[in-house]
Amino acid sequence: MGHPSLNRFLIVTLLVCAMSALHAVGLSTPFADVKIEQVPLGKKFMVTHSAADGVSLMNLDDQPVKVRLTAAKPGPTELRDGALPIPSLDWVRIEPDAAVIPPHGQALFKVFLKVPNSKEFADRYYQVMIWTRGEVSRSQGIGLTAGLISRLRFRTEKGI
Repeated sequence: MGHPSLNRFLIVTLLVCAMSALHAVGLSTPFADVKIEQVPLGKKFMVTHSAADGVSLMNLDDQPVKVRLTAAKPGPTELRDGALPIPSLDWVRIEPDAAVIPPHGQALFKVFLKVPNSKEFADRYYQVMIWTRGEVSRSQGIGLTAGLISRLRFRTEKGI
C-alpha cells in the first residue's frame, strides 16, 4: 500500500497533470427552445427568433473552437407540447454547418426549413433538434469539447 500522505500527493499530482493536459470548451446560445408558426409548404423558409436570424453561438473560451451543427430527430422524451418528430432531416439546412469561432467571439449559423408541398404536411406541429458540438484540435492532444442541443418546434401553414 504505501504511506497515506504519499498516496494523496500522487493522486493530487496526477489530477493536476491531467487537468493541465485537458482543454475544455464553453459555448453559449440563446437558440435553446425556439417555436415558429406559419412555415410555408414547398418554399425555403429562414428560421428567425427574438435573439437572432438563426443560431448565434458565443465561444466562452480563451481559445478558438471549431463547431459543427447538425439536425437530429428528437427522441420520445425530447418531444414537447404534442410536437411530432420531423419526418425527414432533409427538410433542414444549416449554413454554414461548421465554423471556427475566435476566443470570446460569436458566429451566426442560418437555419432553413423546406417542408414539401403536400397536404399531409399541412397544419402540423413538428420538432427537430439542432446539435452543436465543438471539435478538438488534433494539435491540442487530449481535449474536452462542449456540446449543445437546441429544440426547434414549428407549425406548418394550413395549405390550400
